[in-house]
Amino acid sequence: QQPFTFKLSKSAGVFVTITSEYLFRHTDNECLSWELVSEQGSVLNGECRLDIEPAASCRLELMSADDLPVSDGASSRLWLNLNITQIEDVAHANAGHEVACWQFELPSTIPLELQMPAEADLIAPERGVSFEQRQDTITVTAGRSQWSVDKAKGLVTSWQKDGQEQLDAPIIENFIRAPLDNDIGTSEAGRMDPHSWRSSWERAGLFDLERRCLDVAIDEDACVVRVTQAYFSDNRQLIRSVWQYDFRNPGELHIDAKVLVDKTIPSLPRVGATLRLKDAPEALSWFGRGPHENYPDRKLSANVGRWRVPIGEMHTPYVFPSDNGLRCDVNELEVGQVRIAGDFYFAASEYGTEQLRNAQHDYELQKEAGLYLYIDGFHMGVGGDDSWTRSVKPEYRLVKGEYNWRFSLS
Repeated sequence: QQPFTFKLSKSAGVFVTITSEYLFRHTDNECLSWELVSEQGSVLNGECRLDIEPAASCRLELMSADDLPVSDGASSRLWLNLNITQIEDVAHANAGHEVACWQFELPSTIPLELQMPAEADLIAPERGVSFEQRQDTITVTAGRSQWSVDKAKGLVTSWQKDGQEQLDAPIIENFIRAPLDNDIGTSEAGRMDPHSWRSSWERAGLFDLERRCLDVAIDEDACVVRVTQAYFSDNRQLIRSVWQYDFRNPGELHIDAKVLVDKTIPSLPRVGATLRLKDAPEALSWFGRGPHENYPDRKLSANVGRWRVPIGEMHTPYVFPSDNGLRCDVNELEVGQVRIAGDFYFAASEYGTEQLRNAQHDYELQKEAGLYLYIDGFHMGVGGDDSWTRSVKPEYRLVKGEYNWRFSLS
């Protein structure tokens, strides 16, 4: 909902074509501000006053070929942020009011240089990582971290960092979300809409999955533990997963997950993991889309950047409690002493999924100990073309038979 559209073109330099959707007025009170950013921060910026006739376009050169950054060891990913603001006060808004905005990811302009590994990097991966096997537990020490894996359940049950426990519960897989308003369709008190996503998930048994550990394979030489889990409903296997725990010095755990799904069940709400952290910091920071809530089919308003948000503001207080607060396209996340890297979605909440599922009003929610951290490789869209049908577009549904994703903890 903005009266300008943007089109990017890049040849020798970077050009943007701005089209005014005002049918009668000239843009005599608008300023374009632009900023080129990388994962490290701002690279270049500038601004200019716009001069566009009604329903016309203008093409501006923002950067020449000489302005573009050269290889300096920084990230090769670049984004162009565009903002149009009002120069002077008008009847409905003050000077500086944002009229339109957009973000483009630019093709790489920083060449990646092939670097030979240093001699220290050629040390065998197990150097500095120790395994200790007991009857029921595998204890792995790597750098500042010590991990415990339950040999019967295949779960990471403890993570101590500098001797301080980080987890309040084992790390588990997660395939559900607290249903959204859109997920419950036309349901009313005492009457469930049989055509809603929630009804489909309940009929498939997704909210009552039984986890069974099928195998735990240990390769001490490679510092790897490979776990096979299966998830059943009424003794029927719906999901099978293989998680590979790869322990590395100086204290990193790399998790590679392969998930196989019975294609007869409806779209999964998510394919991810739940970490319940023992302590909740005052704020968390990440590199990805933000700062506000965004979902796979509701994310263009959220720019890619570095964000820091207080924990309390990660919760969206919908009148009807539901899954909320997701952030998309995240590469790095820091929550207190915990750092997560990869390509994922995440949400952080002081309320667990079960509480969000069972509450009828936001005021009923009670903060729980620690912090729930939801890390997703895949997350279904929220839809919303209407609120009474399963309106999530096909491209935003999770209906594949196999999903592969990864993330690391340090």
